[in-house]
Amino acid sequence: KFLNALLLPQEKAQRGLFRGRSHRGSGARKQASVWRHHRKLGYAILQLVSSDGKPRGKPQQTRTRPETVNPVWNAFLDMQEHAADDLRLQVKVYDSDMLNRDDLLCTAEIAVSQLQEAALDFPLHTKSGGEGGTITLRRVPRSLPSVRRTLFLIRHGESEWNEAVHEKDLAAMVGSNDHPLNATGVQQAEDLHKAWTSATDSESVRRFAAAGVVVSSPLTRALQTALVALYSHKALQQGVRVFGLLREVKTFFGLDTVGVALGDDCMVRAHEELQKTKDETFADSRCNVEAVNVDTESRWWTRGTDKDTEKDIEHRLRDLFGFLQYSVDSESCILVGHSIFFRRLCAKQHLSAQFLRAKPELAAQLPKRKMNNAAVLRLDVVFDAGCFEITDAEFLFGSGFAGKE
Repeated sequence: KFLNALLLPQEKAQRGLFRGRSHRGSGARKQASVWRHHRKLGYAILQLVSSDGKPRGKPQQTRTRPETVNPVWNAFLDMQEHAADDLRLQVKVYDSDMLNRDDLLCTAEIAVSQLQEAALDFPLHTKSGGEGGTITLRRVPRSLPSVRRTLFLIRHGESEWNEAVHEKDLAAMVGSNDHPLNATGVQQAEDLHKAWTSATDSESVRRFAAAGVVVSSPLTRALQTALVALYSHKALQQGVRVFGLLREVKTFFGLDTVGVALGDDCMVRAHEELQKTKDETFADSRCNVEAVNVDTESRWWTRGTDKDTEKDIEHRLRDLFGFLQYSVDSESCILVGHSIFFRRLCAKQHLSAQFLRAKPELAAQLPKRKMNNAAVLRLDVVFDAGCFEITDAEFLFGSGFAGKE
């Protein structure tokens, strides 16, 4: 009986959270005039208020989506307040400005009784009362029964950046971003495909083969790994969900975490780079998959001159957990991504007491050590009342941690 606002993923192009009534009509032109000077838009703050306008609970804020007039947040916000139907939900959308005060762009006030478990669009209005587009919201009860999932984490194969680090030749990488798999990395992905398709039967192998959803980071090395390693996996018949939340954590010096492609161009780039490393026939066969672009139509990466803050990472994990609990209907899900982000997902606060007792050595290493390239880690997890817990973990197909402890 609590209110959660879930800003749902809009999984097709031209279906972002802010939409004009028509791409050709006056509604679209009015919307464009509202947003065209706010390319650093922005974020939304949601607050429950009583009928007399007094705040109830704490305000909740989405992540910032920069340089777009059509932001997709995929934010799961726990309003932490009893969802009485006489309450109202205030929504305020701001731009994001480093040097000046953030501008309030548009607002909405929605009766809690209007919010449904099915996603609905609600109109936003500018300060002058004009049209400000729409926002998509869904209400989900916090008191839902606990949800159990099996997640299979796959770290990407070796990339050109990884090779340069090993060879101590990072100078060769200056001026380039989003480095693809090298020949070794493509071979690692092919070896993983062979491993899971020929593995000795076990419960974990069956669950891996039965996974219903594949979600990949948009970074080229991860998307290539998903396409090559999971070639022929039945889940790819439904496409690969390309999700910016799974990108690597950006450090000050992490040039390999800076993207260069948006939307469908992420898949185009993966194909082009595979063709360079292998050949056209190989690239065509592996990339013959629909890319479901969850949130990549606008800049999904952190700029090269910036880094991800602790708050950024916490919000990404929060929204990923909400997505996996409420927007994935498969008991098993494959996530293809990166070592640092996966280590943060396996942080100690996410490990259950049961797992800490049963496998203390593995539990101690998961938050600290990198998975090897193309390694597969099975996680049994529970989502309960807004919490995420790992109850068991196991490396599959002979994979494990990278290097020595």
